[in-house]
Amino acid sequence: MAELSIKSYIDAVKDKKTLVELQKHYYAFTFIRYADDYIYQSIVRDAMQSWANSNGINQDNIENKDEADAALKQKMKPYLDTLMSIYADCGIKIKSADVEYPWNRMFEIKVAPILD
Repeated sequence: MAELSIKSYIDAVKDKKTLVELQKHYYAFTFIRYADDYIYQSIVRDAMQSWANSNGINQDNIENKDEADAALKQKMKPYLDTLMSIYADCGIKIKSADVEYPWNRMFEIKVAPILD
C-alpha cells in the first residue's frame, strides 16, 4: 500500500526536475524493500541465525554488533549485487548498498542504497 501511494503521487507530478528527484527516492525505497523484505527476511535471515547459533551468539541480544554486521554484509553481498544488476538493466544505477543491524538483534536490517 505504501509503495502504491508513493508511486501514484509521483506519477501526478508535472515538473520534470521534481519528478526525476522523486523517482530517485522511489527507486531507493523499492530497493530497500526488496533487500529487506525479500532477500533478508526470506533468505539471509535464516543463514544469519545459523551463523549466530554456530558462534554462540544470542540473536536477540548481539553483544558484538560489528562482527554480526560484517557477517551480514558478507552474506547479503551476492544478493545485493544481483539486485543492483537488475536495477541497472532497467536503467537505474545504484552505486552501492550498505547493510547493518540497526539494533542489537537479528530481527531486521537497515539498508542504505546510494543512487547515481
